[in-house]
Amino acid sequence: MRLLVITAMTMFFVSFMKGDVVFGQADTEAMRQELQALKDRLDAQDEEIKYLRLKVAREELLKVAEPELEEKAEKVVKDYMETPEAKKKIADLSPAKLKAGYGKKGFYLESLDGKFHLAMSGRVQVLYTFNDRERDINTDGSHTSPGDRDTSSFRLRRGRLVWDGHAFTKELKYYFQLETPGTSQGTHLLDYYVDYSGLPEIGKYVAIKGGQFKVPFSRERIDSSSALQLVDRSIVNAEFNLDRDVGVDFHRELLGKKLEYHLGMFTGLGINRRNENVDNGMLYMGRIAWHPFGFFDYKETDLDYSEKLQSTLGFGIAHKKGDEIYTGFARAAVGKKITMNIYTWDGGLRYKGFSLLGSAFLRRLREPGVSANKTTDETDAIGYSVQGGYFVLPKRLELAARYAWLDRDFNKHKSTVGRPIGEGGNSRTLGSDEEITLGLNYYFSGHKNKIQADVSRLSDGFLRSSPASLVNDDKEAWRLRLQYQLAF
Repeated sequence: MRLLVITAMTMFFVSFMKGDVVFGQADTEAMRQELQALKDRLDAQDEEIKYLRLKVAREELLKVAEPELEEKAEKVVKDYMETPEAKKKIADLSPAKLKAGYGKKGFYLESLDGKFHLAMSGRVQVLYTFNDRERDINTDGSHTSPGDRDTSSFRLRRGRLVWDGHAFTKELKYYFQLETPGTSQGTHLLDYYVDYSGLPEIGKYVAIKGGQFKVPFSRERIDSSSALQLVDRSIVNAEFNLDRDVGVDFHRELLGKKLEYHLGMFTGLGINRRNENVDNGMLYMGRIAWHPFGFFDYKETDLDYSEKLQSTLGFGIAHKKGDEIYTGFARAAVGKKITMNIYTWDGGLRYKGFSLLGSAFLRRLREPGVSANKTTDETDAIGYSVQGGYFVLPKRLELAARYAWLDRDFNKHKSTVGRPIGEGGNSRTLGSDEEITLGLNYYFSGHKNKIQADVSRLSDGFLRSSPASLVNDDKEAWRLRLQYQLAF
């Protein structure tokens, strides 16, 4: 545009010259000055245009870059706030020395420097059960020992209080869990342990856990009872689980939590037992699990509606030799030197509301022979279970099913006694048991607020009302359960 104006002015000047218009020297100089002033104004306009273009480009760039810059700034601030220096400054400036609130693990108290944290939570399970027994041998039962009659009852299945957190450092964690009065198990301490992952040099490879807690042997037993897919665990878990015990566990998750291992040594006498362990007959165990797509947590449903496939494979082994064996219902009388080896395999997957879990067990018990022609008495027990579920309404309504089977002495030709080793005075005979269960769950607020119902066809021996009723006579029974859980 500037060039066009200059050209026009030049042509105008030439036309005057051709028209014999004579200007004086003063007029010519004034025209030159006017042309220069016009040129200066055009240059200034060009500079303004360039400035406005740069400003528009800057605004457009900021629209794209601003969210990313904000995220980086937030991360820098957050990282700094986690440093000991920042926490100390906040603690020194604040009149309060504790912060409180409600989080994923319940109500909590925490020091401003983050060195101490205490979370408090609780849960209650109210259970209704109806047992329909097909046989009716003992009709003289009572409310404390109903014999073989049908039963219908409410009870407080679980009522628990939990305190957990860390002390002095986040690497030193503690956990206490108490079973409250009025439950089927009565008041007692379930878990009390500390877990330290800050060992110098090797802390990222091994952590040490010591106290009383679940022996980390089989997935179904490790799964929290607050996050089960059906009202309770399977008959296979009841028979083969190692439950809680006092001991130590070396463990860690490696390779981005894809590989998990446990190496443990326990007293081997079960929960809250004060007996002396004769002849140093400790329980030794190991477990390894592979989670190819990331850590597969110990919950039984796909409540989170996983967008990516999750899976796991695990293997566990346990060994104990001594005067007393504790595993499921099997116990050895004091005085019998029994050797126990137990193995488990488990696996699972989750994807978009669908979940599948499976496990298998082999238990081998050996004791000195009771006959002249045999040096060892052997009892092998096997069992397996498969269960799955699907959310027909994502994160709300789930259908579930389970099949489980076990045989306490499948190598009967090797046994010289009329009952499995370790059954003591039980009148339950050798044989297999089976469970078929169908369930329906509705989640109001995840596992913290849910209602579950299931119906099962069982071998009648598992509807036990007293130790003397553990008789397997190949009869069937039906069980209906309805349970509500509230956790806070």
